[in-house]
Amino acid sequence: MYVIFDTETSGLDPDLYQLLTAGFILLDKDLNILAKREWKFQYPKYVTDPEAMKINKIDINRHHIQADDSKQCLLEINETLRFYMTEQKLESWIVIGHGVSFDINFLKRTETKVGLDKNCLVSALFNRRVIDTQSNAMMFDMMHFLPKNINCSLVSQAAWVGCQDIDSKKHTALGDCELILEVLKTQINVIQKGKK
Repeated sequence: MYVIFDTETSGLDPDLYQLLTAGFILLDKDLNILAKREWKFQYPKYVTDPEAMKINKIDINRHHIQADDSKQCLLEINETLRFYMTEQKLESWIVIGHGVSFDINFLKRTETKVGLDKNCLVSALFNRRVIDTQSNAMMFDMMHFLPKNINCSLVSQAAWVGCQDIDSKKHTALGDCELILEVLKTQINVIQKGKK
């Protein structure tokens, strides 16, 4: 039903830079975890923005050794999502993320760059509806639900909800997915309490 999706990239422009890692947590309708995994994408040559690499702390040489061919990663992600779609009787996945349009755009551009067949597109398995915890945080801020020292960044939101091990998780694709899940659950609780 839901897929939490996050990426780490070598820069901000998907036409110039590359998708380095993609994290996915697959959830059922009650937000129970069905599966989680992170893929590391390998390329013949990397184009990196020093500022982006400073933030995500990816050592590109070590990454290259640990990563798999980018096209193969996308095919494996497609296969994994399709497996759980069949098991859960889904037509598509509703994507959850933090500033998730960035991640979806990077994914789509990567699919084009590697020449992925249209029948194998990961993005084609995504529902057009998304849940964005960053947008939710902005709404909460407008409604004065957030303390003054909390902003809408994922790290700040994760601190607000009391996530553990933020420093070890932040700026890794799967770690960010785990933080997004905790933030989402708290956002849901805030909304449910507000209804009463």
